[in-house]
Amino acid sequence: MVRGGGPLACSRDRDKGAGRDVAGLVVPRIGRLVETTVTGEPYRLLDASGLEVEPVGVFFRELLASGRSVATVRSYGMDLLRMVAVPRCG
Repeated sequence: MVRGGGPLACSRDRDKGAGRDVAGLVVPRIGRLVETTVTGEPYRLLDASGLEVEPVGVFFRELLASGRSVATVRSYGMDLLRMVAVPRCG
């Protein structure tokens, strides 16, 4: 838990010296990770329009071809979503 108003805290919380109020954060839908039934392509990263982000698909296939597990592909996909989802105050 972030205390004392980290960089993602709303300014009103930093001013009060309160902890991070996640109820005031709005995270825009920037995409999603979907599980597939396709052999060799267990997950797809989709953008906000529902289209596959092809460079990420290539990366996922390279991970699998180099012997990484399906769990690693999922983990990297979730990490990519978190990297681009920047919360803002509502």
